[in-house]
Amino acid sequence: MSWHCGWLTATRWIYPSSVAMGTLGVINVSNTAPAATRDEVMDSGDTIAGLRFKIFERQQAGGPLIRVPLESLLAGCTEPDVALVLFGEEHGHPVCRGLEEAVYKRMLSAERNGSVTLSLEMLDTEKQQAANMYISSEEDSSEDILFGGSLVNWQDYVNLCRLARAEHAHLLAANAPRRFTSTIATLGYESLAATISDEDRILIAPLPFQKPSPMLAAKIGPMFKGCGGRSDDEHRMHMLMAQSLWDATMAHQIQGELSRAPLANSGVSTDPSLQAQSYGFDWPQRVMHVCGRYHVEHFLGIVSHLEYYEHEARSKARVMVEDCNTEGNCAIGHEKTDPKEDYCSTEAVLADMRRQMRLIVCISSEGAMQQSDMVLAHERYLANAGDFVVICEPKKAPH
Repeated sequence: MSWHCGWLTATRWIYPSSVAMGTLGVINVSNTAPAATRDEVMDSGDTIAGLRFKIFERQQAGGPLIRVPLESLLAGCTEPDVALVLFGEEHGHPVCRGLEEAVYKRMLSAERNGSVTLSLEMLDTEKQQAANMYISSEEDSSEDILFGGSLVNWQDYVNLCRLARAEHAHLLAANAPRRFTSTIATLGYESLAATISDEDRILIAPLPFQKPSPMLAAKIGPMFKGCGGRSDDEHRMHMLMAQSLWDATMAHQIQGELSRAPLANSGVSTDPSLQAQSYGFDWPQRVMHVCGRYHVEHFLGIVSHLEYYEHEARSKARVMVEDCNTEGNCAIGHEKTDPKEDYCSTEAVLADMRRQMRLIVCISSEGAMQQSDMVLAHERYLANAGDFVVICEPKKAPH
C-alpha cells in the first residue's frame, strides 16, 4: 500500500528503516544481525516462472523457522481442523500467483464435504452481485465486469477465479469500497460515521469498528506525516483508521462466511437468534482469503479484527452447559467460567481460532534487503510473520 495525503492507492510499499520490528515483540532478533545477501537468501530455492523461492514453517510461536518443501505447506493448509487460509502476497509477484493456485487447488481437492470459498481483497463488497453472476456464468467476458475499476492487475487472479467457478464455489467480495476509506483518510472516522447512509452501512464492517491494535500502530504509524494543514498525530490517526476499516471489513466478511452467519448484504435474514444458532467451536465453512501481506503480516490487521468478531459471535451464542463434558469443561478443554453457561475465555477462543487458521506470508528477497532493521540471517528472517513464510526472488522487470 502506498498512502498519499487524502487518498489511498494500492501500490507496493516497504516499511521504512526507522521501524524497528524487534521492539514490537514479534521479532526477537538484534538489529545488528548480519544481513544476508540476496543470493544467500535464495540459494537452492525451488522455482515458479523461473523465480526462486524458499518456504519456511514456524514450528511454535517465537520459535525459529524451519525450511520445508512445498508439500508441507500444502498439507498444512488442508489438515482436518483447518478452515481458513490467509495468504498475504506481494502484489503482482508470479511466485505468489503460482502458490495461491496450488494451495487453492489442494483445498478444493481435499476429501471434505462442501466447497472452498475464495475471498479476495481485490473485490470490494459492491462487487458481490457481479461475483455471484460470474460464478454462475460460463463466459470469460464477465471477468471484465467483475474486476472493472480495480487498481490491481486483475489478470493475476483470473486463474483463481476460474478454479472457483469450475467448482461452483462462492467468490467473496471482501474489501471495503475505497470511497469510504478515502473519507476517513481525508476527514476522519467521525465524518464517515455521521454521513454514511443506512444503505451503505451494509457494505462495510459494523460501526464503530475496532481501532488498530497498538502493535499495528507502532508498526506502520511512523510512515504517516501531517499534510493538508493536519498535524502528524491527526493525519496518522486518519490513515490508521482508514487501514483499520479495510482490515475490519475483510475480517467481518470472512468471519461471516466461515460461520455461515447471515450477513446483511447477503440477502439472508439477520435475525440474531438465527445467527447464534450457526456459531460453534468449529467453523463449518472453508475459506481461502488473498490479500496484500501488510493486511495480515505478524498476525495483525485482519487477524486482529477476526479475533474480535469471533469472540463477539461466540459470546452472543452463549455456549450452554450441555455442550460441556461432565468434568465441567468444554468438549475442547476450555475451563467453564460460569456454572450455568460457558462463554469461554478470550484466550481459549483465540487459541481455538488459531487452531483452525493458517497464515502464509510471501515476501520478496528484495524487500528483505531493503528493510535493514528487519533483515535476519537466512532462515531466521521474519520469524513470526506467519505460520509459513515464503521468501522469493524479486520479479523481473519488463523489457
